[in-house]
Order: sequence, then C-alpha cells, then structure tokens
Amino acid sequence: MPIPLRVLIIEDNDDDLALILRELRRGDYEVSHERARTETEIRQSLAGNSLQAILCCDDGLPHLSAPQVLEIAKEIAPHLPFLLLSGAMNIDHAIETVKAGADDHIPKDNLARLVPALQRELAEKARTGQAASAGETAPLKEIWRSLTAIRSALQSAWIDVMIITLGAIIAIALFIEFSWSERLGWVNVGTSLFVFVVFIGLAMGARYGRGVGHKRRAEIEVRAAQLTEEVSKRERIEQTLTENNQTFRTFIHTTPLAVISLSLERKVQLWNAAAERMFGWKQDEVIGKLMPPSLEGSPEELVRLRDFSKRDSHIDMEVTRQRKDGSPIELSLSIAPLRNAQGRINGTILVLADITERKHADTQILKLNRDLETHARNMKIANEQLKRESEERAVTEQILRNVNNQLTTSVDELKERTRQMQLLGEMSDALQACSLLTDAYPIISHFLAQFFPANIGALYLHDPARKLVEIAATWGDVKEQYLETIFTSEDCWALRRGQFHHVTADKDGLRCKHAQHTPSYVCIPMSAQGETLGILHMRELNPHSILDATGLRLAITVGDQLSLALANLRLRDELRQQAIRDPITKLFNRRYMEETLIREVSRAQRNDQSLSVIMIDIDHFKEFNDSFGHEAGDLVLQSLARFLSTRVRGSDVACRYGGEEFTLILPSATLDLARKRAEQIREGIQSIQVKYGGQTLGPITLSLGVAVFPDHGVTGEAILQLADAALYRAKQTGRNRVVISSE
Repeated sequence: MPIPLRVLIIEDNDDDLALILRELRRGDYEVSHERARTETEIRQSLAGNSLQAILCCDDGLPHLSAPQVLEIAKEIAPHLPFLLLSGAMNIDHAIETVKAGADDHIPKDNLARLVPALQRELAEKARTGQAASAGETAPLKEIWRSLTAIRSALQSAWIDVMIITLGAIIAIALFIEFSWSERLGWVNVGTSLFVFVVFIGLAMGARYGRGVGHKRRAEIEVRAAQLTEEVSKRERIEQTLTENNQTFRTFIHTTPLAVISLSLERKVQLWNAAAERMFGWKQDEVIGKLMPPSLEGSPEELVRLRDFSKRDSHIDMEVTRQRKDGSPIELSLSIAPLRNAQGRINGTILVLADITERKHADTQILKLNRDLETHARNMKIANEQLKRESEERAVTEQILRNVNNQLTTSVDELKERTRQMQLLGEMSDALQACSLLTDAYPIISHFLAQFFPANIGALYLHDPARKLVEIAATWGDVKEQYLETIFTSEDCWALRRGQFHHVTADKDGLRCKHAQHTPSYVCIPMSAQGETLGILHMRELNPHSILDATGLRLAITVGDQLSLALANLRLRDELRQQAIRDPITKLFNRRYMEETLIREVSRAQRNDQSLSVIMIDIDHFKEFNDSFGHEAGDLVLQSLARFLSTRVRGSDVACRYGGEEFTLILPSATLDLARKRAEQIREGIQSIQVKYGGQTLGPITLSLGVAVFPDHGVTGEAILQLADAALYRAKQTGRNRVVISSE
C-alpha cells in the first residue's frame, strides 16, 4: 500500500519536477507536494505543520541559491529533512550546502538515489524526534539537577566547619548549664556528646554532597568531550564523502570507458561523456528513456540480460552493437547489479570499451598464427626427414634453408602488409578531412607514390556529361613517359568491361588507346554506388617487369578506397553546389550573393579599391509567361544566365537575385567600367533569339541599375539597395536602359 508523503519541492523546471515526482511514486509513495519558486512561497509553505521533507531541486532560482534556501529552512522548520538535488554544473553550491547542514545531496543524473536517501532521512528524523521527546529530555534534566547539586555543594563547602563549630558551642553550653554534680552524671554528659556527634554527622553529610558534585561535573566534562569528538568525526566523514563523490563523478565523466546505468525497466539513468562519443547519442536523448534498441542486441541477449538484472552476479562478455549512425562497433561489456539502501537490486550498471581495433588485430594475429603453425609443421616434417635420412643431410639442410627463406619472406611480407594497411588508414583519414575534390588530388598523389614507389601512374576522373576521362593526379617521374591528359571512356578497356585490365610486355592482348605505346600497364576502374568515377592507371618503370598478384590486389584495394573517398567528396560538392546554385539558371543564388558581397566589400575596404554592383531586370518578363507559359519563361531566364556567364570575368560573381532579377558583383570595378559593362550587357542581350515550340519568343531587353562602393555607399547592403533603386528608376523612365545611382 502506498505510503502518504507530503513534501515541499523547490523547482522551476516542469520537466525536472515531473521526473522527481515519478521517481517518488515509483518508491511506493503517495505524493502530495507543494511547489515553491520564490522566497515568499518557501516561507508560506514552511509555515504549515503538515510537511514531512524539503527537496531543494533548483540551485538557479532568481536571487536565491541553495545555501540561502537551507538557511530559511533552518530558521522556520529545522526538524524537516533537507535534501539537495542538483546538476553536475552546480557541484560547488552543493558542497557548500552540505557543509552548511543539508542532510544529503543527490545528483539529478542519478535520481535512483532519491527514494533510498529520503527513506533514510525520514527514519533518522523520526528516531531523533522520539529521542528528543523522551530519552534526551531526562539526561538534560539530570545534568541540570547535577549542576544544581554541584553548585549547592560548592557554595556550602564552608557549612561543615560552621556546623561542627556550632555543635561544639551548643554541647559546651549545655555542659556549662549543669552543676558539678550534674556534670558528673552520665546522662547529661551523654546528652552533650550526642548533640556534638549529630552536628559532626551534618558536617560529614555536607562534605559528601560536595564529593558527589565534583564527580558529576567530571562526568559532564567527559560527555562534552565525547560530543565534541563525535561532531568532529561527522564533519570529517562528510568531507570525505564529498571528496569521494566528487572524485567518483570526475572519474565517470573523464574515463574513456562508456558507463551506462539502467533501471530494472531498462531505462537509462546515467550516460557519461564517453558513451556520447562512442555511440553518438547525447545525454538528453537517452536519460529517462529506454535503452536504444541498436544497443540492446538480439532478443535472446536481451532476455539473458533481463534475467541477469534480477540476480546478484557479475558478467563479462563481448558483443557487437550499432552506433546511432548505424555503423557497427565491437564492445567489451561488463555488467554488475545496482542496489538501493535496503539492499534490493534496483538496476544494472554497464561498462563498455570499444574493442573494434583489438578484434581486427586479433583476426590478423589469428591469421599470422595459422601461417606460423603451417611453417612450424613444415619445420617438423623437415626435422623428421632429417632423422630418417641422415645420409641425405645436404638435401635436408637445403630444405631447412628454403623454409627459413620462406619465413623471412613471410615476415617481410607481413611488415609490408602492415605498412600498407597503415598507409590506407592515413590516406582515408586525410581524404575525409578534405572539403573539395581539388584538395584531395595532392593527397592522392602523395600516398600513391608511397604505395607504388616502383611505378608511375595517374588518377583519371570520368565526366559523364561529356563522356570524357581527364587526368586529376599523377605520381612518379611522369616526364619520361607520356600520359594522356584526356580521352573518351571508350578508349579504356577497364571502363568498357568494368574490371581491371592488365597488359604485360611479354604477352599480346587488348591495349587501351590511351596507352598504345606502353609495354606494361594496368588500369583499374573506380566506381561507387553504380556510378563510374574514373580509373587508376599504373605503369612499370621497367618495361619487362610484371606486376605480381600481391601488387594487383593492393592496387585494387587502393582503387576501392579511393572510389569511396571520391564518391563522398563528389556528393559533398554536389550538396554544396545545390545549396549555393539556382536550380533553373545554375547561377549562384541570392544567399551566396549576400555572403559574397559582404566578403568582397571587406576586401575592397582593406585594399582601398572600388566594387560595383549591377542589378538586372528582364523587361516585360510576365508577357513571356502569359503568352508562352512558364517553361518559355524559364528558357528566357536560362538564356540570360548563359549570356551573363560569358560576359563576366573570373573574379566577377553572377547571381539570380529572384524572379526575373539578376545581380552582378564586379570586384575592383570603377564606375566607368561598371557603366561600360552594363551597356555591353544591355546591347548584347538584344542580339539573342530564344526559340520555344518552333517560334521565336521575341527580343529580350533589360533594365539595369548600377551602384559603386565607396562612391555611393559604404556597406554591401547599402550598395545593393542603391543599385536596386537605380534599376527601379530605369524601369520607370522607359526600360531598356542603364541608370547610375548618383544620376
């Protein structure tokens, strides 16, 4: 049956509040809560008597920190348990609050500790309250009575002397009152002695009282020393716990191992930085949610792990999982159970290490071991043959020498293979860092020269639009041997057949037209995702040398690696072009124009140069669309774009501004040069005839506006607006003309 619980929660984030309430309800609590976000609300809530605990869950309230909240709680309700919940970024305030007297601190990324900590503190407060109401009141009263007795005993220390003296005086007085005959009577003498003895007894009683006071005071001093030692010990324990907690959190968030904590429902409670790097999911994507399916493994493994989470045992295993991007990863997985304050298992903790490289190395080592075992068997056979045929010692020695040579050759091959694998990894990393195809060409030349130092060759890229293959990168001393710079795809048998084509000097065969006079060469086609990218062409420096099978396998592997890298670079370049190019005219779009204008204006300011902007608008463009349709209008736009592309310099930028408007950015162009260029464009476009559907669409005329930096404006935005205003005046004054901003 749920336990009623009424708490004050200090939190201004709705999501965090929902997580905390859910965690409390999971702990078999029927939660009734009051929420406070300001000092006034906190004081009003604490003024009531129905609360059982205070949860300070937000250390970032306006003008109110956790230590200040604790001070208010101590002032109004010191009997309530005070638990601080905070994130990793507020650890300094958390330590300060714990030192100031907070009962416990729970990190927000480990809310599984909340219920055990609250149960412990409620039990402790209940036990402390009972002791205060019964057991502790009596010792305090007893101490007060003892202190009173000690004070009385100390104050009456002189009374014993006074009592004895008084008794002696009274006894003497009684004795004197009797006559000599009466004094000699034993009764009267006994009466005097009795009075004297009584007063001596009273004095001894007073002395005994003083002794009891001294003893009680000593006991109180010993108890005070014990209490002081207990307080010091608790402070040392709290300091040690704080340091250990900080050390543990630092270790969790800095360790290269992925650390994941799961509840019994397989929901993620802890996800450290190494897990983010290893798998690709951020903390806010997984905390409080079910474990990503790609990390759970097969259904059989999931059932096995669920059964394990209910047992008190530890398990280590190696598994294969998938990252967020779908790529596989080999892992070493260690799993251990987590327990709450009552000792019950309430979750599991997973520690994972990336062993992909180690598994790959194990595979290589296994292969080497098989090779070594093979060679060892050969050695054994050779030794047995040596024992059986001692008369053929010379032959056996020759066999041993051959085996030794094979081992040496195998080791050398292994070293070379290791070097090649390392080079492949370095080349792949370098190509991944490139953003443009042109950046990749020198890198490819550098690594191909290391892969094939005894050869020369070139990387050719295929242009599907023109059906041509052009040289992109070379290596080796290509000056001594002529290499075709461009040829058709039909001139290479490797491209036509879709497989590598190897020609040697001692064997007649089909020769590619681009290598008719080369005695020995190999062409390796490169393709990715069904698209032909080009070829890797390689020649032997010695015409009579033949590329062996190992060399061919390496060349094919390098070609495949280059194919993937070039395909990725080409895809990135295509995406970049789509982002900055207009799909109809293929000119740069407005976004690229605005970025370029800002950059070119800054360059003109640094170099103290001019910069001109020409705004262009097609006159009566709407009539083309209305009369012939939008396809005809697109054809007019494309014709103007092609015309502008042939009339700009390499440093000029032609853009489609929007609709039928175009923009030209002319770096280093003065006003006279911009005016002349605008007139040339206006006159030249009229000579172009655009045909659509078998009929001529009519002459194209343009209205142009010109503005120059810094003559007309000092910012790119101002120049663009002035050029647009000049264009508007050109259209208002009759169209088919050039208007300068200052005119």
